[in-house]
Amino acid sequence: MTGRLRHHLSDPVVIGRWAMICGATAVVLLAGVAAAGDSAAVPGLGPATWHPPWDVGAHPRAAAVSVLLAVAYLLATAAVALGLRAVHLGARPRARGVAAAATVAVAVLVLVPPLGSGDHLSYLAYGRIAAAGDDPYVVSPGTWHGGLDPVAGAVQPPWQSTPSVYGPLATAVQAVVAWAGGGSLRLSVWLWQLLVAAAFLLTAWMLDRLTRHDPAARARAAVVWALNPLLLGELVLGAHVDTLAAAAALGAIAVAAPSPLAAGMLAGAAAGIKAPYALVGLALCWGWFRLGARAAVARTATAVLGAALVLVPVHLWSGPHTYGQLSTASRTR
Repeated sequence: MTGRLRHHLSDPVVIGRWAMICGATAVVLLAGVAAAGDSAAVPGLGPATWHPPWDVGAHPRAAAVSVLLAVAYLLATAAVALGLRAVHLGARPRARGVAAAATVAVAVLVLVPPLGSGDHLSYLAYGRIAAAGDDPYVVSPGTWHGGLDPVAGAVQPPWQSTPSVYGPLATAVQAVVAWAGGGSLRLSVWLWQLLVAAAFLLTAWMLDRLTRHDPAARARAAVVWALNPLLLGELVLGAHVDTLAAAAALGAIAVAAPSPLAAGMLAGAAAGIKAPYALVGLALCWGWFRLGARAAVARTATAVLGAALVLVPVHLWSGPHTYGQLSTASRTR
């Protein structure tokens, strides 16, 4: 028995299988909590509609939700740990299998309401305000239209009284989604979820392409991003705007060698979504300095031009109050 146990503990196939079981169970539990409807972890989206996100309106108690989420995240942590152990022992999952599993998980999570915070409601409220031609960096969701708008009025405390703390590019994207939602809270949320899901899968694809010549690195990338139930729960099911910024930041790194201009544009896009992502620009410069001072200066100047091509127009569109909110953002998000 002891020998068999030792064999299982050192068998990458067995460990990888258990990693998938733990990860899949975690995703199902997270989706189940979200599908139960309005709760301590799931902000309500109002009346049901024919389109997602769907929920059964069970309104589970906070204690039950807390227990289920604790179990889900413990299993998710185990899935990542076991997955990395399997990779260390030589497991190399097939790229097509990873892509299929990640796509299925993402598809399940965009069918249910977002879980974990009410940030997505704030995103859409700011977008709704901007789409109407008002300034979300000055007007708070709770005061806009007397707090009676079906989208902006759904924002939860304390963000009801807080103007936007996000970058102008994020606001522009939020405005497009809110406009497409046409005043329907549930439809607006679903469209936002689809956008976030696409960004998550795009990042997974870029990581796979960047690591395709190193099988071990490719497998680790699959475990820590594409198949990571912790990130699936936080980024996809949580519908966080950081998923968009992360995709832009990784894109900047991916094209840094062949096109500094494109890298600068993508780094500018990341910073235009959330200001802290401007740090990716420092990462680019650090990498270019390995090529020598002259080449680094030339590439950095080109990247700065690329960033300006993105950031200047969106800042002109969003107005001067955008800058005033940067200090607020540093204290809140």
